[in-house]
Amino acid sequence: MENLSKQQLTLLALLVSFVTSIATGIVTVSLMERAPQGVTQTINRVVERTVERVVPAENQKAAIVTKETVVVRADDLAVAAIEKNGASLVRIKRVEGAGDKRVETLLGLGLVVSKEGHIAADAGVAIRRFDEFGSPIPRSFLAMLANGMVVELAFVGLDEDVGLVLFLLKPAPEQKIDIVPTALGDSDALKLAQTVISLGGGETNAVGTGIIANLPRAETPDRRVLSIYTDREAASTLSGTALLNLSGEVVGLNAGIGQSERSRYLPANALKASVEKIKAAAL
Repeated sequence: MENLSKQQLTLLALLVSFVTSIATGIVTVSLMERAPQGVTQTINRVVERTVERVVPAENQKAAIVTKETVVVRADDLAVAAIEKNGASLVRIKRVEGAGDKRVETLLGLGLVVSKEGHIAADAGVAIRRFDEFGSPIPRSFLAMLANGMVVELAFVGLDEDVGLVLFLLKPAPEQKIDIVPTALGDSDALKLAQTVISLGGGETNAVGTGIIANLPRAETPDRRVLSIYTDREAASTLSGTALLNLSGEVVGLNAGIGQSERSRYLPANALKASVEKIKAAAL
């Protein structure tokens, strides 16, 4: 040992560390096989990230590699995803009548999809109502933001093929609002059994967790996802419940054709295409 150079000592230390890691892994696997089921379930809910850093040793050609393990629990990821999207979820109300006859009705949820304040929602919230004489009843729409502020909505357009409606926030001059658009993920990259979170609720937010149970895809080269089915119903009876992945991206919306199935979601990629289609038609 005394005759070894500093470089040789460093390489020897790395070799010992490598052998020790392999031995630790073998022992861990052996213990896991003997552990009670409850213990293994708890361990399996932990996600570990290993970060490697290469640090040049002073006055040496060899480099020292240090590893830092960051433990991230699935519960923490779910909480972060919900907090990230809470401000992007709005509650849409229809207003009919005026004065003593003014009636506000909560219709569904909407999702902020642009920094300009565009709100995507199920087309059902924009269905026309008619009076006893067959005339359309005048109505307007309001958005109740996450902070409790109520803002007027302007109708932008409707995509009947998909079953999506688009509104635009129209704050009054004295209203100062912070528009927080959601981050839409790539729904075509989803996998069966992937963990997802539904975010909805009437007066307050309600959540549910589950997995992706079915992913019907188009019989085309791009194999795009046509619908997302989960193993659990949406956390809200209202349309517009958002489906999140553990990265905090919205991958689906309980809206569009077939919205009556509360475990079915419109894929985020179809949502993005529909929003652009409506905006282009409104120009």
